Amino acid sequence: MNNKKGAMFGLDARIALAIFGALSVISGAALYSAIQESKLTSMYTGMMEIIKAYEALYLDTGALQTTSDKAMFKVDDLVTDNGITGWSGPYIEGEAVASSPNIFFETPVVPKDYDLRIRNVNTLSWQPSDTWGAISCTSATQNCVLALQFKTDEADESLAKLLDDRFDDGVKNTGQIRYGILSGVASYIYILGFAYNAQ
Repeated sequence: MNNKKGAMFGLDARIALAIFGALSVISGAALYSAIQESKLTSMYTGMMEIIKAYEALYLDTGALQTTSDKAMFKVDDLVTDNGITGWSGPYIEGEAVASSPNIFFETPVVPKDYDLRIRNVNTLSWQPSDTWGAISCTSATQNCVLALQFKTDEADESLAKLLDDRFDDGVKNTGQIRYGILSGVASYIYILGFAYNAQ
């Protein structure tokens, strides 16, 4: 009788351990998923903060400075007083990259291995894999939008798809988030902001 009780106890213990182990795996997976979701939300929120910073700069100064070809914005204006009337920044944490003034922007929001540019894009139909000429808004007669452009030198759309599925319409190259691969070697993510005509 005691042997049977011992055997049953051993079996019960093994069942309990198996159940506990399974629950631990499930809990671990759920925790990992929650952490990843939190990171994604934090990243997207940070991206929106950059757009809001530009809106604040625009409201304060009445204009946004573009590069000589009008295809990108001078990101240094977000954090440095360059003598623009009405400037009351800095508008956000970050800095323009010294080796490429007024083009690349470094901030904790930028995903690892990505570069950030603030582009002036047209509202016509285009794909992130198109040439700059098809994407850029360089004429005052065009309807343009300020857009965050994230680029990595890898053909990887996984991050872009996560952002699109979670925060936009989940349809590639429609809505606020657009993404694609150029020449098979570089991936681009565009987050469209507010309307702004080239000057």
